[in-house]
Formats: sequence, C-alpha cells, structure tokens
Amino acid sequence: MNAKFLLVATLVGGIALFVWGAVWHMALPFSNAGMHEFANNDLVVDVIGENAPQRGIYFSPQGIFAAVNIDPGLTDRTASMGPYMLVQLLTEFAVVFVLTILLFHSTFTTILGRAVYAGIVGLAGALTIHIAHWNWYSFPTSYTLSELANNVIGFFLVGLVVGWLMQRMAAQRAETMSFTVH
Repeated sequence: MNAKFLLVATLVGGIALFVWGAVWHMALPFSNAGMHEFANNDLVVDVIGENAPQRGIYFSPQGIFAAVNIDPGLTDRTASMGPYMLVQLLTEFAVVFVLTILLFHSTFTTILGRAVYAGIVGLAGALTIHIAHWNWYSFPTSYTLSELANNVIGFFLVGLVVGWLMQRMAAQRAETMSFTVH
C-alpha cells in the first residue's frame, strides 16, 4: 500500500461514511429511535441550567443520566451546524484511515469479503460503546440497536468502497506488470 492509495481511500471512504451518516440521520426514521422531546422544554432547560452549572455528564442514584451541554446564552446549536459537520467529517477521515490499514492487511481478497470484514470491525467498535451505554445508563434498546445498525452498515459501505479501490489498484498493477513483461 502506498501513500497515494491510503490518501485516496481515506478521502473517498471518509466522504462515503459522512454521506451515509447524513442519510441515516436526516432521511431515515431510525436515527431518532428512543429519543423524546421534553414535555415542557423551557422548564427543563431552566432546571438543568440551575442544577448543572457546567457542561458535563450528570447522574443521580435514581437512574437519571444526562449529558449536559448548555451554552451560557442558551443559543440554538442547530442554527450553525458547520463546525460540527467539519469535526464529523474529519472524524470519518480518521476512522477510514485506520479501517483502510486494517483492510489492506486482512487476508480478504474480494470486495464483498472486505466489506463484511469492515462491517464486523464496525460491529466490534459499536458493541463496546453502545452496549455499555445500554447496560450502565439504561439507553433505550431501540436507540442501541439503531446505532449498532448505523455503524455496521456504515463500515460495510466503507468496506465496499475501499475494497473496490483495492481491486482497482491490483488490476492497474497487474496491467502495468503485463506491459513491462512484453
């Protein structure tokens, strides 16, 4: 594997994973599984603001678990998604960089084999995070299953993309070698 291939696979695979995430979260109904709106949003914001004075994760013995990210001015975080999208895209690139190295060193030689392998890697990573949250913090089962599916499908799709690029690279290498033999 050369640096050019690693760069191309990381960029193309990262964009594919980012697009998949956008489709999953904006176009499919699964992304909001287990999530609910507060019955009285203004009251909840006031109570949390008074009792959770800084960003963090709060837990009570009664089983209440809350990840709190309150901006001092209570600004609407959905109004400016650009910085969050950029961080997500950079994260996808980092994930695909590592996954491409794993795929390159795997023994799978077909596109489908590499995609299944990538999906299993995605499942392993997702299980360690989402099952722990389900178990310890009582995250809803529907949310947990939804996130597991999102990760497995996303990694499988990256495996298809990177596997296809690997097949293409191998074919080009074989073609180049056949020209030099004649």
